[in-house]
Amino acid sequence: MEVKALFDILENFGPTSLVLIVGGGFLAVFLLVQTLGLLFFGRTNDKRELYEYENKENDPEEGESDEFEDEDMESSSSEPVVSRMERHRFGEKLELAVGNFLEKKDWKVYYAGIEKGINDGGIDLIAKRDGTTVLIQCKFWKSHKIIYEKHINQFHGAIDKYRWDNPEEQVRGAFYTTARFSPEARRAAQIHEIELNESYRF
Repeated sequence: MEVKALFDILENFGPTSLVLIVGGGFLAVFLLVQTLGLLFFGRTNDKRELYEYENKENDPEEGESDEFEDEDMESSSSEPVVSRMERHRFGEKLELAVGNFLEKKDWKVYYAGIEKGINDGGIDLIAKRDGTTVLIQCKFWKSHKIIYEKHINQFHGAIDKYRWDNPEEQVRGAFYTTARFSPEARRAAQIHEIELNESYRF
């Protein structure tokens, strides 16, 4: 009876009305599916973005090494975050201060760190006088930070490469930092005959 009544009702509508009714039904179903899809996938994307954001907080930034954890100017509860540009500027100030100090002692200084930037090969200053070449690395870190053995060994590697490329020069190394050296770093520097200058003020 109910089916027959439905057909009786439909017979009262013309072909155009039936098309509109059927089309409207399909449109309603389509909009319903779209709405449900947006709700489901939108929540999924939100969860994925939240997961990526939370995990990114624990990952080192692109282009940074683990050594960044030791560097100066990282944020703390009592100190503001200093931008990379400011860290770079303070590092250059240390290099200029050390270079100026040596120039006053009649050393001819080449500012490799400032001239070459990240391509300095681990050598910030090259000072020459009376046939002697001193390769210098400068690190502007917080005063309570520690320079470890690995930093001395890395610098020694840069010195060895320079010696290999310039066999005619009498080369030695010097390390200037506003931080301090660990006991292991001191022993490594003694073995490699690298002069250490810690807690440097300028």
